[in-house]
Amino acid sequence: MSGIEIGNLESLHTLVFSSLEFLFRYLPLFLILFYAVPKRFRMFVLFAFSLILYALGDPAHVLILLGMSVVNWLFGYGLATEPDADGKRMSGLHRKKEHPGVRGLRRKTINWSELQIFEETVDQRKEEPYRNTASPQTVKKRKFWLAVSVLCNASLLIFFKLSNVFEENMLLPVGISFYTFKSISYLIDVYRSGHAERSFLRFGAYLCCFPQIVSGPIMRYGEMEQAQQFGLWKAARAEDGLKYIIAGLGMKVLLADRLGFLWNDIQTIGFESISTPLAWLGAAAYSMELYFDFAGYSLIAVGIGRMIGLPAIKNFAQPYSSRSVSEFYRRWHMTLGSWFRDYLYIPLGGSRCSRIRHIFNILVVWMATGFWHGAAWNFVFWGLFYAVLLMAEKFFLLPALKKGRALPHVYVLLAVTLGFVLFDAVSLKDALHQLGTLFGAGTASGLGTEAVYMLRSYGVVLALAVLGATPLPAMLWKKAQEAKFLAPVLTVAEPLCTLALLALCTAFLVDGSFNPFLYFRF
Repeated sequence: MSGIEIGNLESLHTLVFSSLEFLFRYLPLFLILFYAVPKRFRMFVLFAFSLILYALGDPAHVLILLGMSVVNWLFGYGLATEPDADGKRMSGLHRKKEHPGVRGLRRKTINWSELQIFEETVDQRKEEPYRNTASPQTVKKRKFWLAVSVLCNASLLIFFKLSNVFEENMLLPVGISFYTFKSISYLIDVYRSGHAERSFLRFGAYLCCFPQIVSGPIMRYGEMEQAQQFGLWKAARAEDGLKYIIAGLGMKVLLADRLGFLWNDIQTIGFESISTPLAWLGAAAYSMELYFDFAGYSLIAVGIGRMIGLPAIKNFAQPYSSRSVSEFYRRWHMTLGSWFRDYLYIPLGGSRCSRIRHIFNILVVWMATGFWHGAAWNFVFWGLFYAVLLMAEKFFLLPALKKGRALPHVYVLLAVTLGFVLFDAVSLKDALHQLGTLFGAGTASGLGTEAVYMLRSYGVVLALAVLGATPLPAMLWKKAQEAKFLAPVLTVAEPLCTLALLALCTAFLVDGSFNPFLYFRF
């Protein structure tokens, strides 16, 4: 996948949440042991199972994950400064026991429909829970160690990203982008609040939390620290979590994997041998595959977290119904977008600066976003492509897009589809070749009879995917729940449909061998 050697696929298969091994062996065993032990040991079970799962899938790099846990926990202690009983500030190593972990770091509730992408709404510097009375020497020292800690984490990420460029057989640690960003957000939050996690076990469980380690969403430490229901069994919450898991499994297995078949068939033929209509069909299929794959995994992660008392973190909100690219990326991978907003865009100055500096800030953020996905030129240009579009929308396009009806949606779908073709390319040369085929530069001629054949073969899946990407299913379900006369029917139909969906997904997994995992590259 994009030049990344992923080693032994069989050993990594355990990391795939949509695999039979994970669903019917690993996950049930984890849940049984988690609730079988006393509550005070449940954090240890989560930490241990996270390391075991990672070791089963990627044994060569489990030491990196464990080492990052130790190092960043110690960095947090070095950055912490909390008031003692006399109001004096002291290092985290000498904190009073009554001071719990990171406080005041709950993510703000945001009305995403009213925001520009990466638009600051909260000055993070005002979230200090106490007045900073530290000496200038202490402040300077804390800034130095913050820079060192962030640089260490970023350097590790950069090293492994670049290693795949210079060393062909280098194995990229699965999920390194996700747990590196979790580490950085924790360290910056400790610097802002002055409070660090005293328990290595709790911090290790946060950083290594297996539902999120390989595919996100990116949970911040304050969200886990404030999970008051962690480790408490509740049948209603377990049922809710199971519904999340099965819904995500359906999106992954029944939609994303079927669309992946279509995209693979087109790639097997080769863009040099297909017509423009077929190229567009393939690009549209890949765009939908990415959405249902990523959104499906996010729902599975949320469901597992709900079953053990972690907060439900929304990562997608029908992005394909957006009327601008800005809105699309507010709704797509929301935890990543908010991370870049809070920890890079706002510290750079955000939009509260000159226009030149604002343009610079957007370029930096999207260059970093591209590199986060991979160290290749196609990712760099993918980031630049969206940076240009977002700047155009910010400075003059948005008023026109707000007035339009159908045209803004067409514009978004076109921009997103072209962007994902650039995103998936193995190299920049390959990306230019694929984009050229989309606009008639291919060698195949005609109206594309093979495209008609593909439509006949995958038409039902494509239609279901298009429908599922709209807000319509959620709206219909909400109306059905609000209709009192349907209540008795839904009481019986809902669990039966859920079980039927699980059975159908299981049948597809047993019968087929195509179950790709798109996050080996991240």
